[in-house]
Amino acid sequence: MSEEIHQSPNDDKRRRSARIHIALIGTVAVFPVLGSFLLYQFWKPSAFINHGELIAATQQISPAAGDPMGAALKDLSGKWTLATVDSGACDEHCKQKLYYLRQIRLTQGKEMDRIERLWIVTDGVAPTQSLMKEYQGTKIATAPNSTWVAGLPVTAAITDYIFIIDPLGNLVLRYPRGFNPTGMKKDLSRLLRASRIG
Repeated sequence: MSEEIHQSPNDDKRRRSARIHIALIGTVAVFPVLGSFLLYQFWKPSAFINHGELIAATQQISPAAGDPMGAALKDLSGKWTLATVDSGACDEHCKQKLYYLRQIRLTQGKEMDRIERLWIVTDGVAPTQSLMKEYQGTKIATAPNSTWVAGLPVTAAITDYIFIIDPLGNLVLRYPRGFNPTGMKKDLSRLLRASRIG
């Protein structure tokens, strides 16, 4: 005579409980993968967006032999540089750029010693003494026939821009006329943090 196996209510509860636990473990295991996929597809963090226009490596140029910018960039080696190109006569827009260069450097606090300011003068006009006194510390490179300057990657007048140059002499970002100086300050702060040693 065969024996009948009787299942107690407790056995049913245990099995249901085990199935629920397995389902929860599976959910917990899948959630990180699913979450990361959703973040990658739909979340675009604004904290990583540059405010300036990134200059691609393919747009980089090196000063040719004899180009006055070769010595100027070599002198700035090891520093982050805020650069502008303009006439030595320096109109109001030029003065505004020099002001931005000075103020944005100052906003970096204890990091400002890692930053230089460069005014590339493209004609034979010497800046006035009063202007040089007002923007003391700005380095001047006289480069009226520089192929490096002529080859800078721009989509408007070259005098419309401010450039950030890295410590190796590479162009990193450009800021066209009407840019937000607060955005440039943030970009520079990130670059300084990312390149800090020690």
